[in-house]
Amino acid sequence: MPFALDEYRHWKPLPPIMDWLTHRVIKPSDRVLDVGCGCAPFPRADVSIDRYARENLEKLWDDCKVEHRPKKLVQHDFSHAPMPFKEKEFDFVYCRHTLEDMLDPFLLMGDMQRVGKAGYIETPSPFSELSRGIDGFKNSYLWRGYYHHRFFVWVRDGELCFVSKYPIVEHFDYMDNEKTLEDLLRKRPELWNTYFLWTDEIRWKHLEDPFDFKVYQDYQTLLWQAAVDSAKSTDALCHRILDDVGQQAA
Repeated sequence: MPFALDEYRHWKPLPPIMDWLTHRVIKPSDRVLDVGCGCAPFPRADVSIDRYARENLEKLWDDCKVEHRPKKLVQHDFSHAPMPFKEKEFDFVYCRHTLEDMLDPFLLMGDMQRVGKAGYIETPSPFSELSRGIDGFKNSYLWRGYYHHRFFVWVRDGELCFVSKYPIVEHFDYMDNEKTLEDLLRKRPELWNTYFLWTDEIRWKHLEDPFDFKVYQDYQTLLWQAAVDSAKSTDALCHRILDDVGQQAA
């Protein structure tokens, strides 16, 4: 069943993952950049950058009851121009729920590599983008995923994979598999997102029609496999976090 209006949705950053990033991945001495801070700024960031001015974001933060607001915010449209930072100025670059919105996320990924030594990318998962009612608006059961997103994003073999979100996805019938997707999202909050850590470079691939697949022929199967790959990569990350926490406790 599609998500009902009164069902809880895991739109916010997951505390266990944020805690792990902050205390296990990022060093206390690291200089951290948050790219596209939006309505959920990263508390550990030293500098945040967003296309909107602080006065506009403050209203958004008030509405979202954001407690930890950026120490330093740079207003800049990074979809059109490189970020105003030096090469490798930051030890860690955090980018959450930004790339899937962009017309061309690949320019930004190249620029994040330029200004950062390592980083973390998070996007909604294919699980979320294939399920209905995710947006939480009236009648959002009529469409799949988030209405404003341009890409499906997932991790496969150490690469961050992108494929355009074509309108034809609304006409696919996954039958029992669709119910499986929605039930898993209800039970496992971590499956709402795709998680990707990188060092030195961001390995990514843009799958395009008709070179990597044919929309009319392969797209439905490709998206289902993307969901399967996403679950595998998320499970691997969860095991890594649990191992790190276990080592710390020992």
